[in-house]
Amino acid sequence: MASIISRAFRYFNQRYLKKYVDNRYWRLADDDGGKVTTLMKEQLLSEIPRYYPHVNSEEMKAEKPLEYRFLLHIFERYLYRINDGIIEPGNHWVILGPGKVFRYSYQLIEDPWDYEKEKPSRIGYLMGKRRMRKVEKGILVKYNWTSYYHFFIDTLAQIQICDQMQLPDDIPLIVPHYYNQGDFVKAYLQHFPLRRQIIVQQKEEYLHVDELYVAKDVFCNDVYPAIRQNIIKSDIAASQPDTPSPERLFIKRKEGLRRSLSNAAVIEEIAAAAGFTVIDPGAYTWLQQVKLFSEARDIIGLHGAGLTNILFCRNNDVRLLELFPGNGYGPEHYKSMCIGLGYTYASLNGMGFDSNQQFAINPDECREKITSFFSPAAS
Repeated sequence: MASIISRAFRYFNQRYLKKYVDNRYWRLADDDGGKVTTLMKEQLLSEIPRYYPHVNSEEMKAEKPLEYRFLLHIFERYLYRINDGIIEPGNHWVILGPGKVFRYSYQLIEDPWDYEKEKPSRIGYLMGKRRMRKVEKGILVKYNWTSYYHFFIDTLAQIQICDQMQLPDDIPLIVPHYYNQGDFVKAYLQHFPLRRQIIVQQKEEYLHVDELYVAKDVFCNDVYPAIRQNIIKSDIAASQPDTPSPERLFIKRKEGLRRSLSNAAVIEEIAAAAGFTVIDPGAYTWLQQVKLFSEARDIIGLHGAGLTNILFCRNNDVRLLELFPGNGYGPEHYKSMCIGLGYTYASLNGMGFDSNQQFAINPDECREKITSFFSPAAS
């Protein structure tokens, strides 16, 4: 009976109270009574022209202040120490005190395209205080353990910056209960065990941490090269003798997925005729993907998580041609990776999304782009 009542309350809270009443209790705070200490905070603003040469910062500041604030936040790295903080289990906000959550405990808090960040449940917090676990110290690493791209670029970066700042090794990592559900995470941690102990925050569990650290690194620091070097100097590729490692790869997306090619057969045939091996990274284990990309030099790929695998190329003269749907859709994740890794980058836009959120690439434009971009003269 108690279980039924509990489930009914959670449903009612999630559907009604939390949306209209409950989470309005909280406000963002930078500090509360001296609980937060800034150990390091800097903005690598000099890197903006290198990574975003097309962005006019002053114009953005005047015309799009929210986007400008997010731009500054992207190039901001920090490490905070919080005394007597409470980690809630939903989005892992750090509660500083009555009605206050620490602003920067939510990664990329300034993102204007997702600006209404879901706050903790006030009622859930009051109920959760009865079963709160006490922790002496820890580093909060909760961001995107389930995303292939964000794990390698953001999650590992949070750990890396704490090592760079020489936090003592006896400070454990605090991770969400789902942290190792992805096969790629399990495989990575098996080959590259974390030197710090791990504290797993269970579902619906609140943690009261006496000494808590919150960190964020910047992709234009040494994140890409450091992660890449750590992987390519290992023997992972050699451990997969049955997996090929072509020099030319075409990365497809599974048919029917959003942002997949509606004329995939035609474009893949063009790529194959140019010597590219067509692959779907999702059909391989993480170890096999490392081997697949180990000797790649020329890569064509649809925008998506599969392009994260350019981290595993052992060659330094890699060329990436990224295929976008068009109509203004062009996230710069992998362009930034190429800049950071010293690769050569180009993109080709399709003819826009259709009603199924798929897109087509003009075959003649594709053939011409492959010929020009991957020609020896273009190297």
